[in-house]
Amino acid sequence: MLTKTRIMNTKNEIQEHSIKVPSDMLIDIFAILLKEGLKHEVVQVLENRAIAVLSVEIDSKQLRQLKVMQNIQNLLNAYNDYRFSENESFNWREN
Repeated sequence: MLTKTRIMNTKNEIQEHSIKVPSDMLIDIFAILLKEGLKHEVVQVLENRAIAVLSVEIDSKQLRQLKVMQNIQNLLNAYNDYRFSENESFNWREN
């Protein structure tokens, strides 16, 4: 299953991606964002579902930033596969 990111705004080559991050993955995702110097913002916190919605700005001309976003999506997909395998039918990314 691919991670759904919503491109919120495009100005020139800057794309604003909105991603849902479970609390178990927040530290890992923030570490990547800070290490790579990507502009980000916590848009919403869904406490009852332990999810934070982040807005991340990516320059589509920068191959490295595109790869970083793809790596974040891969991590979230791997977490999704691990957390919501055959044992549960609820998918935190789609609700």
